[in-house]
Amino acid sequence: MIRKIFYEKRGATLVFALGVLLASALIGVALISASLNSAKTVARQRDSYQSDLALSSAASYVRMLFNGCSYSYDEGSGEYVVGYGPAGVSESELGKLSEKEKENFGESSFEEEFKTLVSGAGNEMTWYISSGADPETDPLRVKISAKNDDNNNIEVVLSDGREGIDESEINKSTVTLFFAVSSEENGIGGKDYTWSDCSIETKGN
Repeated sequence: MIRKIFYEKRGATLVFALGVLLASALIGVALISASLNSAKTVARQRDSYQSDLALSSAASYVRMLFNGCSYSYDEGSGEYVVGYGPAGVSESELGKLSEKEKENFGESSFEEEFKTLVSGAGNEMTWYISSGADPETDPLRVKISAKNDDNNNIEVVLSDGREGIDESEINKSTVTLFFAVSSEENGIGGKDYTWSDCSIETKGN
């Protein structure tokens, strides 16, 4: 009788111990899973924040560059030239492409792309501002998509420019800039154009 009670208690203790061990294991797995998810969330938030800062900085620069930008005939050279916003501003920062991107886009300059954009209604151009890192991982890479309408007004949309990133991981923020055009006859049968900042719209995730 005593032996039977001993074995029953021993068995109950063993079952209880196994239950405690199983519960501890499940709690441990849950804690590890929660920690990993938290770490991933923090990493995504940091990456998104960095991308937002890059987008904001690029938008400020593009806005300054295009506000007062002109495309006009130069009698000295006999060609149309691009004049950027404030005195001393150039497209140099927009030309900072990594070597990998130069392989894809060639040696075309921002000015050449811009001339193509404004040479006729309905044209579009795409450009990237980059830190020079790999385009697939560079959180500072910003895509610039510009197009002109039938009146040659320009709309510029800036967005996350990273490549090779899962769609769900890419920050959905965008900044849209709109530049209204004014024109005047230039005396050679053509027109000179000047663009002025008109509006800005920012969209978050």
